[in-house]
Amino acid sequence: MEIAKSFNTVATPSPSKKIASGHKIDRNSPFNDYNNRGDIIALLEKYGWRVVKTSSLKTYFRRPGYTEHETSGDFHHGLGLFSVFTTSTEFIPCTGYRPYAVYAILECGGNFKLAAKRLLEEGYGVPYKSRN
Repeated sequence: MEIAKSFNTVATPSPSKKIASGHKIDRNSPFNDYNNRGDIIALLEKYGWRVVKTSSLKTYFRRPGYTEHETSGDFHHGLGLFSVFTTSTEFIPCTGYRPYAVYAILECGGNFKLAAKRLLEEGYGVPYKSRN
């Protein structure tokens, strides 16, 4: 059933769909800024993910390494979520990841505190102490 649902380009995800990382983020945070301005497609490609097709709604990827499957995951542009269909990656299958969570997992080994620091250094967000 989950595979059939993944082909639906009209329905919105149900409330039971998991979204990774329950981190609370405000509008000035480096995470929120990366979600809005970061290039998740380039980030995934940097780590060996290959774009196999693109539509106005989604970009589909094949994971790094050998696989017989045409796609291993996708990024939903409207929802801003990356999700995988395979257990052969560092991501949990059928879980939506915001771009900042993908960054934290790939660039910082899942360390969100380090990811926030690095994103600030890269020019994303406003340091907490500088906010009014």
